[in-house]
Amino acid sequence: MGSDLYGQCVPCPEPEQGHHRSDPARGHRRLGGASAVIADPVVKRDDGESPAVARRRLRLALRRLRESLGLTQADVSGHLRWSLSKVNRMETGEVTISAGDLEAILAFFGISDGKKAAQLAQHCRLARRRGWWDRSEIRPHLTPALTNLLQFESDAAHIMAFGPSILPGIIQTHAMAAVILADYADVLTEEQRAARFTLRMRLREQAIGRESGTTCTVVLDESVVLREFGGLRLLASQLEDMLEAVDDQRLDVRILPFTAPTLFGLENPFMLVELDDGDTVLYREGITDEFFDDGAMVDRYRRIFERQLEGALSPAASVRLVKARLAAIESALDRL
Repeated sequence: MGSDLYGQCVPCPEPEQGHHRSDPARGHRRLGGASAVIADPVVKRDDGESPAVARRRLRLALRRLRESLGLTQADVSGHLRWSLSKVNRMETGEVTISAGDLEAILAFFGISDGKKAAQLAQHCRLARRRGWWDRSEIRPHLTPALTNLLQFESDAAHIMAFGPSILPGIIQTHAMAAVILADYADVLTEEQRAARFTLRMRLREQAIGRESGTTCTVVLDESVVLREFGGLRLLASQLEDMLEAVDDQRLDVRILPFTAPTLFGLENPFMLVELDDGDTVLYREGITDEFFDDGAMVDRYRRIFERQLEGALSPAASVRLVKARLAAIESALDRL
């Protein structure tokens, strides 16, 4: 079974008894055959940027300031009597910059712009705060890459995702996610599955929720809307949910047809998260998940996504294809 964006497993719902739209916000789930109540995630965004975004903006701003002054990392470490590795780790994001260290750096750089200093101090403060992802029932189940994704996605202005074989997690209903990942029930505990479900719903709401404020473009291989995960009723419910998000302008779906170059379909699932200042990061899946914020890798996948869009059907044609698939399913269900 292939990997799936945003964790490997969610609770399995009760089998559907009829053809109806699934509700991703329900709080009662079936876990491992036992009934459990799972608190739905709080999806309202916090004021200000997430710690990961603040940390990135702070370290990049300080590096740009240092370079604009013609200083090396060795110059900074020598003047402030810090180890060179400390300065390097600050600029690479391996450590969080303290308020005292920021004050010392700004004094050395001779920053007299009060507004600029205040902005950097704000980044510093936000970089050190804790979020819902630090809760004891959530934190143990997060990879470093997923922790970064959660925070960057919460501040996203635009999300670009590619699904080569299954729907990306950000647009899956809870029922579809459960069917896709049900095989993990024998390797994940009930607690782990409950945590993964909370993460899945949080990410979905941040991406295409009615209050998200984020635009989302998803490229799907044509096979994704044909594959009958969980049966026809479940697939019909998923397609209805997806079309509703498109109608509400919360989602732009583009179908990559079978006639498109094979290379596009060979890519692993990935997601590009763009912030309001244009800064973009990459979340990529394979055997393990990976997070990249360096320009070269992000730029490469942005070009890949742009080529996928060029090979995909237009928005209108993509919607027509999905509606035709839904009509065929409904016709088949009428004959059952």
